[in-house]
Amino acid sequence: MVIGAGKTGIDAILFLLDEGVSPERVQWIVSNDSWLWDRATVQPGVVLKTLTAQVESIVRAASIDEVFLQLERQGSICRIDTSVLPSKWRCATVDRRELAVLRRVENVVRMGRVQRVGAGEIQLDDGTVDAVEDTLFIDCSANGLAKLEPQPLFSEGRVSLQSVFMCQQTFSAALIARLELLDISDERRNQICTAAPHPELKQDLPSSLLTSTQNLINMHRHMPLWLRRSRLNAAHHEAPHRYLLGAGKLTLLQRRAVASMNSMLPEQGSV
Repeated sequence: MVIGAGKTGIDAILFLLDEGVSPERVQWIVSNDSWLWDRATVQPGVVLKTLTAQVESIVRAASIDEVFLQLERQGSICRIDTSVLPSKWRCATVDRRELAVLRRVENVVRMGRVQRVGAGEIQLDDGTVDAVEDTLFIDCSANGLAKLEPQPLFSEGRVSLQSVFMCQQTFSAALIARLELLDISDERRNQICTAAPHPELKQDLPSSLLTSTQNLINMHRHMPLWLRRSRLNAAHHEAPHRYLLGAGKLTLLQRRAVASMNSMLPEQGSV
């Protein structure tokens, strides 16, 4: 019994089935379904096109579900069970082979979170399910990347490390370090770049993505050559003309995307 449907739970399922465990012997506790990234679309050389398509989907959509359904039709986003509309978005990635393997597990329990594992049964938010005596419980329910309230990146004598580009913690750290080297005030640094909290719910995609793109737009004005040369920047691998065209297109789309986000999710506020 695998408890948890995040990236760790997904990897546990893949490991079991790749090691020869029959999918009929696996029971999967899925408290929430998640949208997943197709790994092939977030690789160097194509990721700028994927990023632009995400921003364009926000411009065109009237609801957050429509954003994801557009991206699913384009092939950059997927879900394990196409009969369920996921509520989560945490940037987990799978390839198409892994997606097919995950779909072989049919014993999926959607009854909320686990409350207690007892003798012969497991209690969940919305009921109980039986568990045979020799069941191996694999707990993958811990939140390894929690969504935290954003803080100013720079303050007197302090740097608060946070993600400033969606789901790219290493690149974010490099951006913050380079920003610290600029001969400007902390107030100006905080105006150039702000925290983009790690997304958790599907509603978090627009604000996390558009904060990330606005940070890139601002950073391009202050350190364009460093951004272009940084190997942690996945778009670094784009041909120069595609890099410039992509950056220009994102800049043109940004304001329209923010307006669309504020229309569909007014509680998130302006980026």
